[in-house]
Amino acid sequence: MARQRSQYAHKQGGSVSFDDLSPEALAELMEFAALNQPPLNPGQIAGAEMYDRIIDVQATQQVVQANVGEVEIYNYTLGGGTLGTQGAVRLLLLGTYLNSSGSASTVELKVSYGATLMYEDISGSNASQAQRSPLNHEFIFHGTGATNAQAFHGRITGADRTTAPSTGLGPRDQQSGFFDIYGTAAENSTLNKAISIKIQHSNNSSSTSYHRNYALLTKIGH
Repeated sequence: MARQRSQYAHKQGGSVSFDDLSPEALAELMEFAALNQPPLNPGQIAGAEMYDRIIDVQATQQVVQANVGEVEIYNYTLGGGTLGTQGAVRLLLLGTYLNSSGSASTVELKVSYGATLMYEDISGSNASQAQRSPLNHEFIFHGTGATNAQAFHGRITGADRTTAPSTGLGPRDQQSGFFDIYGTAAENSTLNKAISIKIQHSNNSSSTSYHRNYALLTKIGH
């Protein structure tokens, strides 16, 4: 291959064409290029921004029961610049809910970014039922065109608790409920800012509980 390259370089003023290489020499050259190619940054790959990149995983179950005080079920500090003007993160909280205390109970939810309480509300009354049901939260926090303007969109889904499937939780013969929520903030996202999710039961009973089974935070968009 060296002999062919020097002959062609002499004829063409120092350049080398693939057409002048033998099949064996071309295969060697392509293998060398593949092995010595530097890894690509995800931002260099067309469409890579469409795939989630994991920021945080919390897989240890957290149980909130027999407590009428606020309990933080998720907290993570985003690095400065994560949201920026158009960045976004998705937070998924997978859990279950039970109220078999004998009396109705509610659950208050608070969503914060930095020092800003972006959302606060109390659920409707949850009647006492023997069945535990899935209760999942999905939140997307994003910049809204400036580093001091953010918003979040959330969806809460929960299954009916009056009946139980043959295996698992959440009957398919009953309609599940879902709620869309929204909030804004005006934090300086160039600085480190924490996402915080808190809940509070109205019923102080060991038979009223929320289990946060899994939390996943991913970076989406730019």
